[in-house]
Amino acid sequence: MNPHLFPIPIEEKRRLAALPKYDILNTIPKEELDKLTALTASIFNVPIALISLVDEKKGWLKSGFGISLSQTIHSESFCRYTMMSKQVLEVENILTDSRFSGSPLVIEAPFIRYYCGVPLLNQAGDMIGSLGILDTVTRKLDDAQMKTLGLQAQQIVHIFELYHKRKQVEKEKNQFATSEALFSTIFRLNPFPTSITRLSDGKILHVNEQGLKAFGYSDEEVINRTTAQLNVWENTLEREELVKRLAVEHKVNGFQATFRQKGGQLWIALLSLEVIQWDGETCILWIMQDITERRKVEEAIHSYTRQLEEVNANKDKFFSIIAHDMLSPLNGILGSSNLLSEYMAHLSKEDIQELSRTINLSTANLKRLLSNLLEWARMQIGAIAFEPKQVNLRKVAEKVIELLKDNAHSKVITIDNKLEEDIYLRADENMAESILRNLLANGIKFSGQGTKITLTATLLPCYVQVSVQDQGIGMSKELQDQLFKFGITQSTLGTANEKGTGLGLLLCKDFVEKHSGRIWVESQPGKGTTFIFTLAR
Repeated sequence: MNPHLFPIPIEEKRRLAALPKYDILNTIPKEELDKLTALTASIFNVPIALISLVDEKKGWLKSGFGISLSQTIHSESFCRYTMMSKQVLEVENILTDSRFSGSPLVIEAPFIRYYCGVPLLNQAGDMIGSLGILDTVTRKLDDAQMKTLGLQAQQIVHIFELYHKRKQVEKEKNQFATSEALFSTIFRLNPFPTSITRLSDGKILHVNEQGLKAFGYSDEEVINRTTAQLNVWENTLEREELVKRLAVEHKVNGFQATFRQKGGQLWIALLSLEVIQWDGETCILWIMQDITERRKVEEAIHSYTRQLEEVNANKDKFFSIIAHDMLSPLNGILGSSNLLSEYMAHLSKEDIQELSRTINLSTANLKRLLSNLLEWARMQIGAIAFEPKQVNLRKVAEKVIELLKDNAHSKVITIDNKLEEDIYLRADENMAESILRNLLANGIKFSGQGTKITLTATLLPCYVQVSVQDQGIGMSKELQDQLFKFGITQSTLGTANEKGTGLGLLLCKDFVEKHSGRIWVESQPGKGTTFIFTLAR
């Protein structure tokens, strides 16, 4: 790239004149700056952090964490574009930005994909360089992270000002911040809970204000105590795993753990830890990010996603029933009525009776299917009124048995109502009727000629346990496990080749659970089936 094509800031001459007074060009990187770039990289979980300066000929890498370059050519300097506008420059995807996509740092190792730079402005407003973080993946900083990066840049400028003042006033040089003091300043300004613990015994040496707030303790309560003594770990296994990883890697990023505040309230943190040297001792730097609310949002999204998946499955099943199962009785009606209309004069009395019976049964099946579909659809959208009251169970059963007597008679099936006269439920009467109607209809469907269906009830302290027992074909354990699951098509035909959808049993389950009851099935192949449900007394 031709350096003359590079845009030149208006205040370039004044900026270039301001650089020499800091005595930081053409010198080795300062230890304080190295610690600062290391801390910056740790805070933002990036592989590279840079403090760069630019004079009229070249770019100077004053401190770099994760990179070995000592100089950068002026035209290739990332920081120059930051310096031109006096504003934060964030490039979320460098490959899409022509200003940087051709840089050796992009097309060669370390293959940079993200850059965010903050200008370093002195008190006079002169741009002397930039603080930048680089990553090998695309990303974007949130507002809190941008604020933290700005505070880091301010601290760097403050360091440069200290160098300048030390050059002017030699007697004050020992009063300015040492590397530990500089680190401590950044430590205090960090908006995330941050602490330092001694590696040898785990005792807490320093905690910033955000850390004290996060745990609800005072400084006096935590210093020279361990996290185990403070009982801040909700799960000690998380602590043990973290200790093991740190012992091997000496640095851990993105570790999630649950902590307990002094008052007992739990919160979830994302941890970044690194083994450091502090005041002549080997210590651990802890930086925590509270993600409790983020986890709640993620869980809410996950729950909503599951609900949407269930709604979609229900919708697919609903249309499947409409498209397939409703056509069967309609085809029966249409076919039989066509035969009657075209060949009435040639049909015997017996043929006409058989076709009429087919029309009648198909119409009855279609009516039951439509009734169940409408009830189910209204249940899903909450359109069915739930009005529990004292209901006589035997009277409800007698009403349902009367509705189903023709179905039972066609297969010579006896419905034995053994319910006592004085059994009362606290239930919605329409829902109770629907439950018994579907269970008895199911029993008729899967029972053979001349069998019996028995209806009984057992009084429990708080509930009535109702049983509908048939002598039909029974079912396997695998089929039982699928009965009350929407979206799984049950294709078993009845003993007279009756078709069904399984929707009636789903309605039973929804209605029973609406009453805070339970429903289950007991069955063996060839030995009949018993449906059992409970409703409150």
